Amino acid sequence: TVKKVVVGEGVPTLYDRTFRSYYALETVELPSTLTTIGAAGTGVFQSCTNLKNVVIPESVTVLGKGTFQECSSLESINIPSGVTRIEENALRATGLVSVEFHEGVTYFGAQAFRDCKQLKEVVIKAPKFTIEANAFGSMAAPYPAVTIYVANTEMKEYLESTLTYANQLSIVVPGLVN
Repeated sequence: TVKKVVVGEGVPTLYDRTFRSYYALETVELPSTLTTIGAAGTGVFQSCTNLKNVVIPESVTVLGKGTFQECSSLESINIPSGVTRIEENALRATGLVSVEFHEGVTYFGAQAFRDCKQLKEVVIKAPKFTIEANAFGSMAAPYPAVTIYVANTEMKEYLESTLTYANQLSIVVPGLVN
């Protein structure tokens, strides 16, 4: 029945399953002292099916495994420039339509975007990053066309040669004729 959670200032880490399956949770306020969401691994907010929007503080550097997995109502998320790692399943099965990652991101884990059936646009501004081959999971289900915008031709070629089902994704470098 908890609809809103306010995490107090001074908290540096949210550990595994802290708010997992808080089905009624709609709003979360996170402190400016937070650096890690999901320290060791699994689903801090997993299955919070009514969570719609999250503002992650600038101090956060890691979205741990399954952080927002199965947050099917999650439509909007602010990924600050300090986030360097998006671990496996971090955004899996969310309701995100569009998500943007700043220049600092260096890693996207396995299944990070799997089962995001509303996802249409991913913007990755980082000039260089690593992504697991199955970051988008199986593209066999009826998904909308996903466009991935990357910073340069090198990253476009990297994604085309790395991602499973890359032929079902549109990988674009803004300003270039693709």
